[in-house]
Amino acid sequence: MKSKKIKCQTEIVKREREIHERINETLDRQLEIIKRTNELNRQIKEAKQQQTHEAYQRKTQKLDIESDSSSTKRHYNVFASHDYLYDIDVLDDLQSFDINVALK
Repeated sequence: MKSKKIKCQTEIVKREREIHERINETLDRQLEIIKRTNELNRQIKEAKQQQTHEAYQRKTQKLDIESDSSSTKRHYNVFASHDYLYDIDVLDDLQSFDINVALK
C-alpha cells in the first residue's frame, strides 16, 4: 500500500516537474523575444538620433557656406532640435558641444 502511494506521489512530482520545465522554457523564449525587441528598439533610436545629428550637421555646413567668410563679425548660430536641444555652434574661437555628453 505504501509502495503504491509512494509511486503515485513520485509520478505526481514528475508530472509537476515536467510542467514547470515547460513553463520555464516558454518563459525563456518570451525573455529572448523581449531582449531582441529591446535591442531593435535601441538600434532604431540610435539610427534616428544619427539621422537627426546628420541633418543638424548639414544645416550647420549650409549656413557656414552661406555666411560671408570675409566678415569680421562673429556669428552665433543656435539650433534647437528635439534630440540636440543644447547643441550650440559658435563660429571662430569656440567649438560646438553637446551639453548632455559633457554632463555625463
